[in-house]
Amino acid sequence: VQVQPTVYTALNWDSKVLFQYDLEEDDEDQQAEQCAFYPQLTSLPFEVLQQIAKHLDSFSLCNLSLTCHLLRDVCCSLLNDHGIVLLNWQRHKHVE
Repeated sequence: VQVQPTVYTALNWDSKVLFQYDLEEDDEDQQAEQCAFYPQLTSLPFEVLQQIAKHLDSFSLCNLSLTCHLLRDVCCSLLNDHGIVLLNWQRHKHVE
């Protein structure tokens, strides 16, 4: 089993994370055994997850926080240091 995540980031808050699974074998028992050997991101210690999340931009940090409760807690713990970015658009009049 090969898993390849693709993260689509954009200026919108609804960026997608898609996972592409490449299953080569038909036997479900062998596939389940193989999947058990792949570590999950959420199995890492909280401090390691914080270090990883510190390198994300604000949009990616927001999207990561939407994935599960643990990663939301990780992202919330970084808000004091990383800050929150809000877009504040104003219309400017072009004077000719």
